[in-house]
Amino acid sequence: MFANALKQFQGRDVFLYGAGGFGVEMLCRLRSAGIQPRAFLDQNAEQIQQREGVPVYTAQSAPLEFRSGTVLFCIVMDREQRREVLSWLKGLGYRFIVEGQSLRVLLVQPDDGIEEPVYFKNRREKIQSARELFREDFSRTLYDKIVYSHWTRDYTGCAELESPMWEQYFPPDIPLSKGYMRFVDCGGYTGDTVTCLTDRKGAVEACAVFEPDSRNYIKMVENTASLKEKIGQRLCFPCAVSQTAEQLRFAAGTGSGSLSAAGESVVQTVSLDQAIPDFHPTMLKMDIEGAELLALQGAQELIRADRPDLAVCVYHAINHIWDIPLLLDSWKLGYRFYLRSYNAYTMETVLYASV
Repeated sequence: MFANALKQFQGRDVFLYGAGGFGVEMLCRLRSAGIQPRAFLDQNAEQIQQREGVPVYTAQSAPLEFRSGTVLFCIVMDREQRREVLSWLKGLGYRFIVEGQSLRVLLVQPDDGIEEPVYFKNRREKIQSARELFREDFSRTLYDKIVYSHWTRDYTGCAELESPMWEQYFPPDIPLSKGYMRFVDCGGYTGDTVTCLTDRKGAVEACAVFEPDSRNYIKMVENTASLKEKIGQRLCFPCAVSQTAEQLRFAAGTGSGSLSAAGESVVQTVSLDQAIPDFHPTMLKMDIEGAELLALQGAQELIRADRPDLAVCVYHAINHIWDIPLLLDSWKLGYRFYLRSYNAYTMETVLYASV
């Protein structure tokens, strides 16, 4: 499906708006499909100049002939910010603009079967059971929209249910009972979430952060070390989180990497039950590129013992939006479930759970 969507760019002049990780990811995917973008458009063009051998221009200083090409918008932004920038680009004369997330979502597949029309019908009971776990009207509406969108592959209207990106992992309208004093971050990236945590919540007792990508891990250690006055105990693990301890292949990608049989490197995985059995978390966050189900199974004892608040990404595989809440509910721990999405096309969707 993703490969078919890329065919619209064949034989056309393509420009990538945004020369960051998302833009480079789309550059690589286009090149794999035999499509060579002509340039990046980025407001920091003077500092960047070129990325992966592709020149970088600002949108307003680029040659006028670029305006007749197709712009692939590759920046993750809030809905209102996105609308402002898209309107600005159109005002400059860029007529054909495609949002990168509308393509990226086509890479989201079920992790327990091949997607086909009968797939959702065969899982109707599971889908309905998970829906009933959401007592809040907004969460149910969002759940329905996401399931329907994946079923039909029609994502129009998803943006209307977006929450502001700055609220991700820190939702002001969800009653979380345990707080953030002992925070576990699975998928720590460069320490961005921990930085947000200390900015918003002040000093915390302890943080345990897991990040398997070596480049991101080095940055994460540096960034969290600069917060040592705000973090009582800081534990950093250069590991992926899964169900058990083993060594698996890992695809680093251009930003957040993922466990993959086709990966170019090998990383150590651990379970939270094995790695931090006595940590006693109050909040557990997971954004681990599709490994969330296995990681939760490897954290069952920890979750049973401490019943921390949970913030688990459920957008990396289609079935996660129902299978993850059903798994947690099957443990009979009294969790209440909420759903929020922080970007268009169902991306950045987080399941929150609190007792």
